Order: sequence, then structure tokens, then C-alpha cells
Amino acid sequence: MTVLIVVLWSLIGFGAGVVVLGELGPLFGFRAIEGQSAIFGLFVGGPIGILAGSLLGLQVARRIGGDPRRQRFIALGSAAPLVGIPVSIWLIETWRHSEHLTTRPNTWSLGYEVRLPAGQPTPAGQSIGTELRSAKENPKCTTYEYPHGLRQVGEHFVVSGQCPLFYATPQRTILVRIGDKPTLVFNVRVKARPEAATYSDWFPVDEIYDNVTGQKRPPRPDEQFSIRYGAR
Repeated sequence: MTVLIVVLWSLIGFGAGVVVLGELGPLFGFRAIEGQSAIFGLFVGGPIGILAGSLLGLQVARRIGGDPRRQRFIALGSAAPLVGIPVSIWLIETWRHSEHLTTRPNTWSLGYEVRLPAGQPTPAGQSIGTELRSAKENPKCTTYEYPHGLRQVGEHFVVSGQCPLFYATPQRTILVRIGDKPTLVFNVRVKARPEAATYSDWFPVDEIYDNVTGQKRPPRPDEQFSIRYGAR
């Protein structure tokens, strides 16, 4: 049991030495950039912590003598931070990132295509703004430049682009404004955690936001815009 106590205290000393001297590294000329301070803490603070921890652990073990009950109590108490601290860090980080789509939150995007009403003139040369909105985020979307992001399919011109997705959320809205026309409001019909998929069916515009009055209204017969999208 004495050996176990010494080993546990050595591990505690190693962790404490790495953290403490890693933080104090700049005082010894090791900068916090490029990992210099952390390396100093690992290779200098770690060994010092092991030595100090083993000596303290040996002293504690000798003080409690041959009392098995006290030895078990000290061993369990020493093991608790070694298990509890990493588990606590893992739980906190898991909770902090629980709403992220992935551990690298910029790896998902929502590709979209907006189809203009039949017979409407080309939007080439006009400014096109697109924005994704939700309760979690409002990232700016990318509209592909002409001619790659604009094509004609039959009587319709189609504008395309993509929006980054960072968070899981059940309700998303895409706002699109072409030139000086009112803003198109599309309710995005994808899951809170999207699944990679090709383009969906076409969905009609849900509402029109009048930029002058600041009011939303249903689309008129000449405003039959539609959208489709695919997450990846």
C-alpha cells in the first residue's frame, strides 16, 4: 500500500508541476507562444513534481504507519483527483460543445440554389446577399460569383451558394435579397443535426420581407421564388 500511495502522489506531483511551471514559464524566459512554456512545464515541472510528490507520499505513508484502514483511505483520497479532474474536464468540454455539429464546427455547410420565377430577367450584375439565421447563429453565406453561381434552366435563372453550419438547431431561416427587390424568407427544412444529402426538392418562398415598411407578407403571384438545399 505504501508503494501505491507513493505512486499516486508522484502522479499528482507530475500534473501539478506541469501546470504550475507551465504557467510560470514566461518568468524563466519561456514564452507562451509556440508551446515553449508548456514544454518547459512538461520537461522541467514534471520531473520536479514527481520528485516532490513521491517524497510527500512517502512521508504520508510513514506517518500512518501500518494502519490498513488509514492507508486505504489515503490511497482512495489520492486517486480521487487523478480520476475526478480528467472526468470533470471531459464532462465540461462535452457540455460546452454539445450544440456543435462536430468537434470541428466549421466542417458542415448547407449548399443552396434559389430559382427565380419563370421569365424574370437575369440577376447578373446585381448584388445578391444571403444570410442564414437561427436562435444559435447568424452566419454570412457565400453566393457563388457569375458565371459559376448563376445558370439558366429552361425559363428560370438559378443562383447558388453555400452557408456554413456550426450549431444544431431545429429552426433555420435563409434570407436572400437580389438587387433592390424585397428580401426572400425561406424556412429551412433540414434536421437540427443535418445528414449529408444531395439537393432536396424545390420549396416555395415562405414570406417576403418588405425592406421599406419592415413588414413581412405572403408572396404575390409574381414572386414565385423557390429554393432547394443539401447539407454536406
